[in-house]
Amino acid sequence: MSNFRLAPDDSMRGELFLQSYFIGGPESSILNWIGHLPIGMEQLDISGGFDVHDYRRGLKLLQESRETKQLENRGNEFTCPACGKRFDRLFISEKRTNTFDDPGTPFCIARTDTKLLVLTH
Repeated sequence: MSNFRLAPDDSMRGELFLQSYFIGGPESSILNWIGHLPIGMEQLDISGGFDVHDYRRGLKLLQESRETKQLENRGNEFTCPACGKRFDRLFISEKRTNTFDDPGTPFCIARTDTKLLVLTH
């Protein structure tokens, strides 16, 4: 299996790293990773903002208020924009301040100019 990823910290932003793992030799290794995403999965793109409607095919709305949404990653179709791993739930807030209880699971935070995204794994 090969795993391509961008450096996780800003010290080497933009440089591409390659990690190769061969189990049983190169002839039995099948590239089933594109970038660091498993085939068939798409990473949420927040580079130009975030519009949940771009991903509605795989996200199920659980709760919605005027400034927040909570969604489920139905079928694990998408990966986290922060770490690249599958996530279970996505919380989106347009509020300037937010308070959270302990989600009881690892989580990542990503932000755009207008939204805060909290992704639980």
